[in-house]
Amino acid sequence: MATVGSVTGLLTKTGIGGLSSGMDIDALIQKMTSVSRERITKQEQSLQILEWKQTAYRSVTTALNEFRNKYFTSLSATNFKGSTMYNTIRATLPKDTTAFTATAQSGAAAGKAYVNKIEQLATSQSVTNVNAVTKKLEAEFTTSATGLNGFIGKDFMLTLDGVSRTIAMDSAFEEDLKRIAMADPGNSYYNASPSATDIATFNLNVVADTAKQAEYMQKALQNRVTSLFDNAGTAPADYSIKISVNSTDNGVIFETRPDSKLTFGYATQPAAVPEKIDGVPLTKAQYDALVKAAHNATGLGALGFKAGQSNKINIFSDSIADLQGKINGSFMEAGLDELGNQFVYKDADGKVHELTNSNFNFIINDVRFSIDPDESVSSLMSKINASTAGVTLSYSEVTDKFTLTSKTQGAGQNIVMGDTNRNLLAALGLQNSSFEVGVKFKDTGVVSTVTQSNSNADDVKAGKNAVAYIDGQRIERTSNEFTVNGVAYALKELYNESATIDPLNPADATKGAAVTLAPDTTDLMENIKSFVNDYNALVDLLYGLTNEEKFSDYAPLTETQKAAMSESEVKAWEAKAKSGLLRADSTVSKILSSMREAFLTASDGFTLFSMGITYGGLGENGKLKITDEAQMKAALEARPDQVRDFFTNASKGVAVKVDKIIDDAVRTTGGSGHRGSLIEMAGWPSTLSEKENSIYTQLLNQSKRIDSLKDLLEKEESRLWKQFSAMETALSKLNEQSSILTQYMGTGKS
Repeated sequence: MATVGSVTGLLTKTGIGGLSSGMDIDALIQKMTSVSRERITKQEQSLQILEWKQTAYRSVTTALNEFRNKYFTSLSATNFKGSTMYNTIRATLPKDTTAFTATAQSGAAAGKAYVNKIEQLATSQSVTNVNAVTKKLEAEFTTSATGLNGFIGKDFMLTLDGVSRTIAMDSAFEEDLKRIAMADPGNSYYNASPSATDIATFNLNVVADTAKQAEYMQKALQNRVTSLFDNAGTAPADYSIKISVNSTDNGVIFETRPDSKLTFGYATQPAAVPEKIDGVPLTKAQYDALVKAAHNATGLGALGFKAGQSNKINIFSDSIADLQGKINGSFMEAGLDELGNQFVYKDADGKVHELTNSNFNFIINDVRFSIDPDESVSSLMSKINASTAGVTLSYSEVTDKFTLTSKTQGAGQNIVMGDTNRNLLAALGLQNSSFEVGVKFKDTGVVSTVTQSNSNADDVKAGKNAVAYIDGQRIERTSNEFTVNGVAYALKELYNESATIDPLNPADATKGAAVTLAPDTTDLMENIKSFVNDYNALVDLLYGLTNEEKFSDYAPLTETQKAAMSESEVKAWEAKAKSGLLRADSTVSKILSSMREAFLTASDGFTLFSMGITYGGLGENGKLKITDEAQMKAALEARPDQVRDFFTNASKGVAVKVDKIIDDAVRTTGGSGHRGSLIEMAGWPSTLSEKENSIYTQLLNQSKRIDSLKDLLEKEESRLWKQFSAMETALSKLNEQSSILTQYMGTGKS
């Protein structure tokens, strides 16, 4: 904002003060330049008035925009330009109806409609893998070197559905193992009633039979796990976690209920592995061997499991590459094997294709995807779901299954897909496939292939159309939401009031759930009242600004004047100084008169008066007044189409006309000269018009004029200072000569 009276002090001081003359040079120069200073002050006041005027114009723009947004935009519930608001028919359903909803649209007529039956809901096509996608939690442990003693002193962590427990293979676990072994009849170490001493002295190394080792380990592990995750006395069939050990290969399997998630973790972290030994860096092979040894020293490593291994996929932490070996499906390998041989596959025609691209490429509904193996499963799902393929990929930890669902409801094949490089869709169980994969030997070029199949897929549920009977007519649609005779239905569940209803029997056409359609003008009347009140407030604002009294004697205050007044005095003064800025303004007056004229419109003989609204004359500034609400209600009920057309008709509609008038005033789009009249005059913040408007140009010119006047004032002050300085210098010399003369004359006289 401009500051009025910014030149109360001298701009320049380039000379000697009144030391010789004794005069106040500053005050003299300030008085001598007072005319120039007054000229600058007046220009600064003019600048301030321009800024106030711009603010006043923008306040009108704000008011018009607010009115327009409330009553003329498609997203507003009170859009007088659209047809939806004028629908006074309301649909009422029988109490406690949950099978469907019904909403009257603009084409609905008073009366009743009957939903006789909802026979079938519309569904989307979906594809799900038949069985769980993730492999069982299975590993292989080794007891040949140390026997059962090799597990003692180790531990690991189990997390079941968010609950974590440490499985410690400690001294208590060792004692349990010994009791289990000694309770096995027919063995040399059998002891029916072992004492504490017997147990303490028993050495598990005597259990040399690997089958027995597996049997005892299974029982001891099951005992410990059951005690931590189940209540005492839980039957084996109801165990949260069931453990089995295959004595042939010592393969240990952990199984849970189908809906449970089990994850392995370290209870004690493996020992840290150095990158150097005695200052010598380890080779990768050496480092990997030490890492493996550190892992095997834990309970996880002893049992053959890995940290983070789970019976369910973690879509956020598992990459696509991580799924290899974790899921039942197998990925085609790409690139070269360890010997440099090229991975290949054969298509249905027997043609050999080299798999040089490691990405997984596939097509869904003509949309192509390329997924990097290092991307997470979550990233894969996000890319598919955000694409234009019209499908949603989801994963359920409860069922451990992937499901691809079409976003389109209704019958028909809405999902068409296929792998184009490698076999991600098939491996995830979304397609059945059988193919030959292998390698092309680099030395001979011979192709060696093996048949590989993924047959965990193709639980395809076809999409269905919605089938309902309304007023005795069979209605079939691809969506559960549809409109019949101006009533929008949304089907929620199957419905048949009585098994005896035959929807096709004319006698039964009025049986079922009745949708009562009756006029209800309450909302529309309230909207019209609100419109009238807000329009009148807008008229008051525009009329007030263009007829506001102007106080010519109240110019913007200078900083000096403000300092001499109280805060309330300044406020009162500035209120009068700002008054009348838009008095008789042609731009605002034209907007007001144009809106007044718009309400004098008649549409096929229907006017404001037809619905109990009067139009104020000059004394009332063209404001509207609802004089007869009963007449309005009657018009809304008996002549709804005419009420709608009065506001919405493309050429005569009042709402259309007023919206056009406002747009012609506040439009910010287009180049300079093509924007709204208020915008051309005062601009609008954060648009190109902010610096492309009439007042902004005037402000720039006024600022330049003030700068020029200040330059002239500075030169004037400098000139005067030089003159006064010359005078001071002359007086100084004269005083000096006078002093010398006085001194000389005094000396001669003596």
